[in-house]
Amino acid sequence: MVSVNPTRDSLYIMLAEKKAEARGWESRLGTLQEDIRAIERVLGMYPNGTAETSVPSPTVQVTASELRNGHTHKEAVDYIADKHGGRVKVGEAKHLLIEAGLVTGNPKYVYGHIYNMLKNDERYEPVGKGEFQKKQGSLALR
Repeated sequence: MVSVNPTRDSLYIMLAEKKAEARGWESRLGTLQEDIRAIERVLGMYPNGTAETSVPSPTVQVTASELRNGHTHKEAVDYIADKHGGRVKVGEAKHLLIEAGLVTGNPKYVYGHIYNMLKNDERYEPVGKGEFQKKQGSLALR
């Protein structure tokens, strides 16, 4: 004869319900963790890890797809300068290099990398905060 224990049966039902509820929470937690990682990646793109209060309107006439064709960082920045009359805004170049997939390291260091690359390049001179101009007579690397 099989003994029926209503308390035990109810506990099994409750256990199944709680496991289903936990799976729902785990799924939601996974989504939240993905959102957090995405936000941290975006914040890491800003210099010194601080977000700007307003997003500047883009003045770039170059698309990321134009830079995907095996350019080095220097070649990509030269290409951007050539398309803008010899002028490069470091912040815009940074976003284009990241979007083009040319950045393999931590995005938060890209601004400083581009800035130092241009500062140490004899073909460029600083013309404003985060802006460089190609000197007259400089040829593109391409």
